[in-house]
Amino acid sequence: MEKIYRQSAVKLAVSLFIDFLLMSIVIGFFLFPIHIIEYLRNFITITPKGVLMKKGILTSTDIEIPFQKINTVTVRRGVLGKIFGYGDIYIFAGNDIHGIPFKGLEAPEKLKAEILNLVK
Repeated sequence: MEKIYRQSAVKLAVSLFIDFLLMSIVIGFFLFPIHIIEYLRNFITITPKGVLMKKGILTSTDIEIPFQKINTVTVRRGVLGKIFGYGDIYIFAGNDIHGIPFKGLEAPEKLKAEILNLVK
């Protein structure tokens, strides 16, 4: 009668856990600079004429929305956004039905109030 011996399941679990941590660290080295650059390159500016949105890392997008074209501003927050105080803002201008998004904005209600105050 043959008897088969395998490695310990505990040793496998420990090895897989260490592999997972190492993969997370390696992926983090690539994502860390991308997130920093994205943070520095994405912003909204309130000008005397309207709202100017700049986005992009490799390709940049500049969107200027005059105050007289803005119909409404919507704020959306997820669970983490409610906990940590950030959210997404959507500016609806003209006949737009989807809104122009700007995601991950700190204190979006404050920006919404400022834009709507300047629109009127």
